[in-house]
Amino acid sequence: QTVCSDSPVINLTSLNPTVTGGSGGGSYTWYYDDPSLPGTHILVPNPNSVNITVSRTFYVRYTDASSCTAYGSVMVNFSTLPAVTGTPTNQDCTAGTPAR
Repeated sequence: QTVCSDSPVINLTSLNPTVTGGSGGGSYTWYYDDPSLPGTHILVPNPNSVNITVSRTFYVRYTDASSCTAYGSVMVNFSTLPAVTGTPTNQDCTAGTPAR
């Protein structure tokens, strides 16, 4: 059993966490909950290139060189872009003639 006298603390306000404490030399594991299989997670290899199609909470686990861990989460909200429609006008143009 690992005793963590200086446990790491993860500070997460975006997808770029910072860690204080711990023994350093750690690694991050990103994941989110699989909505179709409760209790399971989907690993995210690179959180900066995730295709977001729904709002969800992303979780991160930091494990330092002494196997001490810290956890954090961040909610990423998804919004669809508004649809823009229109009708073109003044389509009948002849070369050299300004549109009306």
